[in-house]
Amino acid sequence: MKVNQIHLNKLGKFIVQTTSSITKLIEIFFEVQLKVKLINQHEMIECPKHLKKHHKIQSDKPILREICLIDSAKRPFIYAETLFYKENISVNIVNELYDTETPIGKIIEENKLEFYREILEYGFIQDSRIAKHLGVDKNDWMIYKVCSTIHQAKNVFLICEYFPINRLNLLQ
Repeated sequence: MKVNQIHLNKLGKFIVQTTSSITKLIEIFFEVQLKVKLINQHEMIECPKHLKKHHKIQSDKPILREICLIDSAKRPFIYAETLFYKENISVNIVNELYDTETPIGKIIEENKLEFYREILEYGFIQDSRIAKHLGVDKNDWMIYKVCSTIHQAKNVFLICEYFPINRLNLLQ
């Protein structure tokens, strides 16, 4: 299958076009509870390729957080690379990001943060490293989506999420 042959179904179109919580959508649609499987979290040294053109240099280096959202059977549904700007959010939320298995969308919801989320880019990708994290074949197509989350006029999160197209049945 070539990228110009990919035609998403309604769920696939919703994933790339919504600014709502994808975690909640996946949980409802697949009847699972997702939690964070932390892969890596540290002060950013090198910016991941899909985030690089959207990352604005700030006084402090952001924290780069790489995770998979997995269900109780440890099946990965989403792989995400997130830059979070700890100087722009409360210490409580920073601590939650470091210390819990709770996805960012749920942390935002639990803390009743008012925010604006903007879709900056989406597309299709084949990437063996990401495919490995998602437990799919290295040649499988995935959707990627880059979003910015703003709270009180400050960048809080820059997130790139990756979704396995075939496993999530996102094609027409």
